[in-house]
Formats: sequence, structure tokens, C-alpha cells
Amino acid sequence: MIPRSHYLVGNASHADYYRQFVTPAIRQVVVRCFGREQLHIALLMDPYLNSIPLADWDDLTWQIKLPSLVSELCACGDSWSVATGVCILKEAAKMEMSK
Repeated sequence: MIPRSHYLVGNASHADYYRQFVTPAIRQVVVRCFGREQLHIALLMDPYLNSIPLADWDDLTWQIKLPSLVSELCACGDSWSVATGVCILKEAAKMEMSK
């Protein structure tokens, strides 16, 4: 696992850090919520997926806030927040669309 401290000093990219928390179940949540077509269009418009309203991402974070994820974050020196959840979800979307 990549510790948050390594990410903060630039020894790991944003994508690499948050990607480590993505599971197949999280990828499924993203596809089920937004659909492959919307994700494809959103990625074409903006690699950061900002064309999908932040409120939509925020609402989705509560579906992935599981004790196992919170434990993994803690093990890396991080903690749960909606912002963290959004970063994980966006990485899951990118991973799903790149397969």
C-alpha cells in the first residue's frame, strides 16, 4: 500500500494513491450510477470528470463508505471524507472506462 505521506511529498501520483482503494464493487457502483455512455462522454470532455456535477459524486460516496475501506485508508495514514470518496470514485470510473 502507498502511504498518504508518500503521496503528499510527490512519491506517488494522485491516480496511483487513490486507485489502490478501488475494488471491483466500487467500479460496479460507478457504472450502475452513471452508465458507461455518460462516463465515456464525460471523459472525452474532461479527464477529471468534472462535467458530472460534484453533488452527484458526493451523493455516491455513501455507497462505498464501508468499514473495510475506512480501515484501508487508516492503514495508509488517511481518513474517510467525502472528498476522499470522490477521488476514489473518479479513479474507479477511469479504470472501468480504460478496460
